[in-house]
Amino acid sequence: MNHRHFSISLFAVIGLAAIAAGCFTAESARRELDETSFGYHIDVRWLRCPVAAQRVDAELRSDFIEHCAKVEGRLNIDNVEVMDVQLDPSNDKATVLVRYTFIVSPSVTVQQVMVKEHWQRKGASWVLVDGMWPDDRTVAAGAS
Repeated sequence: MNHRHFSISLFAVIGLAAIAAGCFTAESARRELDETSFGYHIDVRWLRCPVAAQRVDAELRSDFIEHCAKVEGRLNIDNVEVMDVQLDPSNDKATVLVRYTFIVSPSVTVQQVMVKEHWQRKGASWVLVDGMWPDDRTVAAGAS
């Protein structure tokens, strides 16, 4: 094998390995995001707010818990559906579009809201940094 052929082959192998590593990174980032956001959405669905709050950025956590407390006993979430997930090319940020179907007592009207969540990887974990729900609008909808 001549030196030129060896160099081209080595370059091709290194290039393919780099592409494969990039795909693995995107796939693992998406899998980790899906697992984290799924747990968050299940906890919100059942209003397990202290548990869900663990997946909310520390700066938003107290507001999240406060909103949950304001609707506790009046908010009934019937369904949570993830409509779209967009992972940033950096694999450290993502936008998740979620549709919540709910009722806020004393009303019996079924409502829906689309929420655009912004997630960010901080350290080894994904956290919600914007788009928490329930929010002020939900609290106001249930005001007696």
